[in-house]
Amino acid sequence: QEIWNITDRDAKYDKAKLIHPDNFTFNKKEKTDNKDLRFSTQKIKTSEIQNLALKLKSFTQEHSELFRSILEIDAINDETCVLLSNLYKIEFTSKLLPNFTFKIAPILLDWINTAYDEKVEVLSETKTLIMEIFTLTEKFDKRNEKNH
Repeated sequence: QEIWNITDRDAKYDKAKLIHPDNFTFNKKEKTDNKDLRFSTQKIKTSEIQNLALKLKSFTQEHSELFRSILEIDAINDETCVLLSNLYKIEFTSKLLPNFTFKIAPILLDWINTAYDEKVEVLSETKTLIMEIFTLTEKFDKRNEKNH
């Protein structure tokens, strides 16, 4: 089995083939012929949706002050790194956003040497994700109200 590391952040792993995202595409035939790459057609159980909704609601309530602090950031500085690091070191964050957490971990670890534009992008993407989490939580709440 060959492991591919598709990244533009110079993250390297032993025994992994490094591929820049610009050089990676799925072959349409391979995508449809490989059953491992197809989406499941199984229905999601209502209890699983409710469980996720409860976890999201708990997550947003427990960390509301941190979310608010991040959303209010208007200048990139060391405190920005601290707040973002505090968010991404929460276990549920890495479970909810594993790819994004994995993407920005090297940036947060090397914040001092990271380009300003990249810091702005990470903050902007994080703010967008926080707003999407709030929106999803609200949708779950509305769905729950309809079902009760």
